Amino acid sequence: MSNLLYSHKEEDLLNAVRIIVTEVIDELKIPSINNSAHANEELMTQKECAKFLGVTVGTLIIWRKKGKVPFLKLGRTILYSKTQILKHFDK
Repeated sequence: MSNLLYSHKEEDLLNAVRIIVTEVIDELKIPSINNSAHANEELMTQKECAKFLGVTVGTLIIWRKKGKVPFLKLGRTILYSKTQILKHFDK
């Protein structure tokens, strides 16, 4: 059994990593907000939604965990639909 030693340029290694990362992202098929059913809705972050509702972010998180407020979860990102929030609190 012989030992082989390969020598690559840094640029070649970086290109290989870029190709691999691109393929992994494509395989995960992470949904884009623009392609979702909520594409035409105004989406808010937790901070924006809390300000919109006049509560603290902590209160909003508690409401979300108790199921008292509708939200969307894309990966690790939590978003709130302004339309859904307004409908929910009109009840």
